[in-house]
Amino acid sequence: HEFDARNARIFGIVPEANLPLLRRWIKQVEELEACTLNFALISDPDQNICSQFGVSSKAGTALIITDIDKRIRFISQYPISTGRNFFETIRVLDALQLAFFQQVATPANWSHGLDLFLQPQISTLAARATFPKGIIETRHWFRITPPVSHNSAAILSNNTHKNSTSSTANPP
Repeated sequence: HEFDARNARIFGIVPEANLPLLRRWIKQVEELEACTLNFALISDPDQNICSQFGVSSKAGTALIITDIDKRIRFISQYPISTGRNFFETIRVLDALQLAFFQQVATPANWSHGLDLFLQPQISTLAARATFPKGIIETRHWFRITPPVSHNSAAILSNNTHKNSTSSTANPP
């Protein structure tokens, strides 16, 4: 539900061509974790999709986040022996959406409720008009503002984007 709340679509790419085996694995994961895998899994036995993204599924698991124009904004790869931190995934997604829609940047170790940096391309005059909570300008390149909304569903409904598309994929 965290991804739906952010208007984000997720899917997995697996190097498995044996669909009955993949379906059996999904069922076992759902039983063990008492959950439902409600996202698509794409079979990539020849590594074609993975190589297009510059990742190797043989090296472990990869996380790729793209924007609404389908441009890659974030890639991380974990060895198979290391679990993924979904809270960090949500934090990164929130930070990317804030940057994309609100012209801000997040500092290291940022979390909701903390101040944000203004992106350098926004002028101070425009920033003062854009951020009603105000800005603090220590240097021309170091400007911060109090937190802004991070609800991407609301942001998306209030912004039009020339290349935005919406599609959903069904699991196998």
